[in-house]
Amino acid sequence: MAPKFGIEEVRHLERVVVGPSRVDRLPSQNEIDEQMAHVNRCLAEGRGQLVGTEKGMVVIQAGEQQLVVQHTVYHIGFKRKPLWLVK
Repeated sequence: MAPKFGIEEVRHLERVVVGPSRVDRLPSQNEIDEQMAHVNRCLAEGRGQLVGTEKGMVVIQAGEQQLVVQHTVYHIGFKRKPLWLVK
């Protein structure tokens, strides 16, 4: 396990959204699994640390019914940006 580091050492912050964050479409279970796999990779391979989370809701109008779905945003801090991150 990598040693912990303080918030003052964070030089790169990765924001990963897990779940439906758009009104026009719901992600499939495979897409959600891929998003969680990215979070886990950031925490394991990238030696990132969870800095914070936020939860949000999206209201979708489906005919006469309203669906309320929730997503979670993970903020993962790194001492430096891992090479495997595409952005």
